[in-house]
Amino acid sequence: MSLPWWLKWVGGQVTYREALVYPSVFAGVVQISSLLLLGTSFALPPLRWCMHALWLPRPGQGPSADTMDRGFLKVPLSSPYLAPI
Repeated sequence: MSLPWWLKWVGGQVTYREALVYPSVFAGVVQISSLLLLGTSFALPPLRWCMHALWLPRPGQGPSADTMDRGFLKVPLSSPYLAPI
C-alpha cells in the first residue's frame, strides 16, 4: 500500500496523541466514573431499555438540517514544522 503524498512529505514520521486535562483529581474521578456508568448502562439490557425510554432522543428528534449545516469541528494542529497556533 502506498503512503499518501503528505505522509511521504513528512517522511512517514507522524505521531498522534490525545490528552484530556482535568482541573482537579475529583473532576477526573467524576468524569471517569460517569463514563463507566454510561458504558455499563449500554451493556446491560434493562438499563439500556431505561435509557432509551427515558433519556435518549427518539428517531427524528435530533438537530435540524440547518443546525447541522451551521455546526463545525475545530482541530488544532501543532508541528515542529509549522508556526504555533
